[in-house]
Amino acid sequence: MNTDSRLKPAYDLIDSGKIAVLSLDIFDTLFWRKVPSPSDLFIMIGEHLKSTGWLIDQVTPISFAELRIKAERMARQKKAKQLQTHTAEITLKEIYWGLHAIFNKITLQDYLKGKKGLYSEADVDDLLNIELAFEKRTLHFDENILFLIQHALKKQVAVILVSDTYFEKDQLEFLLRRDLPSPGAGLLNAISYIFPSCEYGRGKCFGLLEGIVKASNADPQSILHIGDNKYGDFLAAQKAGMQALLFPKYTNAFDEIVHREIFNEPIFLKDDANIDQLTQHRLQKVSPLLDPEEGDFGFTAIRSKMLFSNCEENQGRDAFFWKYGASVLGPVITGFTHWIYQRCREMNISTAFCLMREGRLYAKMIKEYAPYFPEHKLEAKELWISRQYAIRACIRYATPKELNAVLNTNPVEPFTVGSYFSHLGLDVKKVKKFAKYENVKLYDESFGEEISEYLSKTDVLKETIIASSAAKRERFLKYLSSIVDLDKTKELMFVDVGWIGTSQSAIQVILQIAGYPIKVHGLYLGTSYKSQYGMLQGSIREGFLINGGYPTEASRVIQSGVHILEQTAIPNLGTLIDFDGQGSPVLGKTSISKVQLRQAETIQKGIFAFCHQFGQSIQKGLIKSNDNAKVILRSILMRANGFPTKEEARKFQSWQHDWMITQLYSHLTENSVLGENAFFQKFAGQMLPQMTIRDIYLIWPPGYAAKVDPYLTLSSELVRSKQIPLQCFMSVDSVPVKIYMDVGNGMPKKPSISIDVHSNANRSFFTFQGLSSIKHPIKAVKILVGTGEHAVKIQSLRLALDTYSNPKSQELVFFENTEENLHNNSPISFVHSFQNKDIYAMQIRLCFNIK
Repeated sequence: MNTDSRLKPAYDLIDSGKIAVLSLDIFDTLFWRKVPSPSDLFIMIGEHLKSTGWLIDQVTPISFAELRIKAERMARQKKAKQLQTHTAEITLKEIYWGLHAIFNKITLQDYLKGKKGLYSEADVDDLLNIELAFEKRTLHFDENILFLIQHALKKQVAVILVSDTYFEKDQLEFLLRRDLPSPGAGLLNAISYIFPSCEYGRGKCFGLLEGIVKASNADPQSILHIGDNKYGDFLAAQKAGMQALLFPKYTNAFDEIVHREIFNEPIFLKDDANIDQLTQHRLQKVSPLLDPEEGDFGFTAIRSKMLFSNCEENQGRDAFFWKYGASVLGPVITGFTHWIYQRCREMNISTAFCLMREGRLYAKMIKEYAPYFPEHKLEAKELWISRQYAIRACIRYATPKELNAVLNTNPVEPFTVGSYFSHLGLDVKKVKKFAKYENVKLYDESFGEEISEYLSKTDVLKETIIASSAAKRERFLKYLSSIVDLDKTKELMFVDVGWIGTSQSAIQVILQIAGYPIKVHGLYLGTSYKSQYGMLQGSIREGFLINGGYPTEASRVIQSGVHILEQTAIPNLGTLIDFDGQGSPVLGKTSISKVQLRQAETIQKGIFAFCHQFGQSIQKGLIKSNDNAKVILRSILMRANGFPTKEEARKFQSWQHDWMITQLYSHLTENSVLGENAFFQKFAGQMLPQMTIRDIYLIWPPGYAAKVDPYLTLSSELVRSKQIPLQCFMSVDSVPVKIYMDVGNGMPKKPSISIDVHSNANRSFFTFQGLSSIKHPIKAVKILVGTGEHAVKIQSLRLALDTYSNPKSQELVFFENTEENLHNNSPISFVHSFQNKDIYAMQIRLCFNIK
């Protein structure tokens, strides 16, 4: 059955009865590869040649790949000069003749003893066989093309193969000859002709296809040629009078994605005058992503094939989201699932508990992947927990340390003093000392610690907190006992996205308090460096792509942009609030829109589709996954999280996120969405790269940068990963900014904040500053900009104010979209007195230029 939308026109033409000959390109059409680009195979060959003693000491695997590419080019130039033609076709043997100097020289006696090397510059057959063996190992038939061939033969259509290649006919037959089930059985015997360009002395663009017309003795219009190259297959076939169908290897969008995964940069204009440097740069970048035996494990080819899948979800309004699931998140989640099976098998674990809400996706994936890992039966169960609930259920003595742990759990609703009390089982209105601070957000860490200290020393409050925590433990244990027999269980295996393992540690403590000697083990997509503290307590957690914060660069990039993955996994369910008396989860209301839920579900369908495609390849023995697959999967997720394309940024910009920051900084993030913020889209160009990558400003920083300017995304990531210092993006200019707060005693002489604001290369300045005075309301603010040396023009000044009486922030805007922007040669002094008398905190965003 054909599942490739690219081939539908071919079936229609064959069924019309107008086609007598089906002409097929071989590489990247009949075959797909387990390397992103054909020349990447030379790195793997170089690794083999180096490890087996063929190469001289001065040649590394990467330099072999470079020389192999150069030798092919030089052989063509040499032969073209001999033939006095513009271009020439060559054989693999001619290429290796040009490489003889890089191989060890041995005697015939050494050769007969099995030593690796050349005893004759002309006898390179062993080297040809090595390359052919690697080609055969990394090439696999495209089943959809095989189905097409089968269909053509049933319709009495002859099938021929044609390729621009240095492989001769007998070498191509070696690559084609393999044991295949239907539809590939007997393929070689069914092929009428094989036309390699090296044997016919001309390529497709230079007459090979016209030669095919003559050899087949058929009307050109009755020949259908299919291939992946626009020039060599599509346009050349049309020129020869044939019917032509382009079978593109990549879409343009996917080509850009693969480039970014390898290079971590946008596609720049290539310097054609220095092709050797470009080749070297690419080989150095792609080399770490390749396994010596499995290449890229077929990820690139299978992902590309998924983009052309002939299924309902890959059509219509949500096609982008299905493609994103199938080609971006699909490989990552499938690789994670494969690893879960491996680890559970190694540890003899039969049940994995997937932490809700995201756990529903991982539980489904474990079920979907079961046919492709038959050697281990693994059951997946959903387990409701949240780090907020788990931490509150761990309080035994109400010490300041235990209470401060609650403060650090990043709740969905931001902690105000009132909500903090409520989470501890208290009513702030009944505690006179803090009642007036009920709506105060706990920006100030020291104020939160002051509250915790007070609660831990007030016996009646302390006892209430301890009792409330004990009741939470009892309800949770009742729930947990309903899904697992705690008396017979020695170890629990948790599965989640990561990063610290807070819930796991808390459940371990809850079980210990209850007297259950159960070990809790965690398998996560990634774990941060903070997860190591839990390891010291005996709560073991493993990370798949990031383990304990390593690799460091990957950890920074992936964690800061994981929001799309998180929201993709969120089902149409609210967060866990509590467990009732019967031990059933009590959930809050979901705030996610129906449109987003539909799009997330479509992404999941794409993930499952990739899972089955990849799993079938493993089942058939085409791919043998191993630990090195993590490297390329990590590059896929790093690119997706840290370096999205403009299309991805636009598609996901309206997605909501129910993480803490969407509430705590609601005045910054507009409607709690990932990437729709008019202010930042307007002023991101004024910011230094570091400002576009800090979560305090944006939920999904790379998404904003991608919409504004791909170069800003690149510079942001370079600064984030510390590959380039921030100073590289600064001008020499700096302007002093001083901020004063009047908290009831008049405007002070000494500023509350004094900073030198640096500009970007466009001499634009941006700063974001937070101030608070919880116990003494802010009456007025004064902002002093500049020294008089420059004329200053303020483009935007925004004050977000928090008050005792209202948990929602109020925003004031000055000098934006008006003609009153201050612009003179004196220090600009902006003073504003607040009518509201109960302001305790403000966030200031200031954007200006100098002349």
